[in-house]
Amino acid sequence: MNLPYSIVTTLFIAFVVWLGAYVQPGNAGVPAGTEPRAPQNTAESTLYSATEIEQRFQLIKLSGITAALPLKDVTILWDRFTRQERLHQHLNTPSPDVYVLYRQFSEDFTQARITIGYKQTELEDSEDRTTYIPAGIYHPLPAPDGDITKAWSQIDFNRKPLAVIEQFRLSPSGELNAPKLFVLYK
Repeated sequence: MNLPYSIVTTLFIAFVVWLGAYVQPGNAGVPAGTEPRAPQNTAESTLYSATEIEQRFQLIKLSGITAALPLKDVTILWDRFTRQERLHQHLNTPSPDVYVLYRQFSEDFTQARITIGYKQTELEDSEDRTTYIPAGIYHPLPAPDGDITKAWSQIDFNRKPLAVIEQFRLSPSGELNAPKLFVLYK
């Protein structure tokens, strides 16, 4: 393929995408002044809009390890999690999602009960230690450049978070990718 043809093709595709976005109706069928809502869904999670304004988590069972500790010491729990050979050997997918659930925060939000684990559906044999991600509407916070700490800095602690979820995709080589952060407020 030659360069001028590639440039023309790229410009055409960009124009078609822009045109498609331009002609989309904005909230068609929704009365003015009301928030658009998606229909209820029984799937584990449902996006309510293309911009990920909120995400509903149904009850999700996690198998992993749990400890109550200062947030600054979460690396200690990560170290324990990586050594859970029995747990990792029971994965039924090469690239599972790893969840870190923070809940039961201290008054000053320096400590929490933390669970690191996999959804039980991603394991062939579920562990005895089960933790439930509380059901509710979670607010996603962006992790610019894949930096989860930047997402944490956006949490509104004045709204008293009930739970915070970090979600990562575990690559076959063992690297954590595609970080996402979700917050359940009171």
